[in-house]
Amino acid sequence: MRKTIDWPAWPIIDELAAEMGVNETTRMKWRQRRVPHRHGLTLLEAATKKGIRLTANDLAPADCREDAPQ
Repeated sequence: MRKTIDWPAWPIIDELAAEMGVNETTRMKWRQRRVPHRHGLTLLEAATKKGIRLTANDLAPADCREDAPQ
């Protein structure tokens, strides 16, 4: 299993996903990997409705993001 590293937006993503009805096991898989694209837009819209600013780059752990150091 991959070690989970720094992901500052995770608590917000986890809370929003739980509110959407995503079960805990699935959310833990997302935390290890990334939020699947099919759920990303829904999460971004939910965040916006709550006045929370998230970007697509926030939907992945630091080591999976496009701006991750090589």
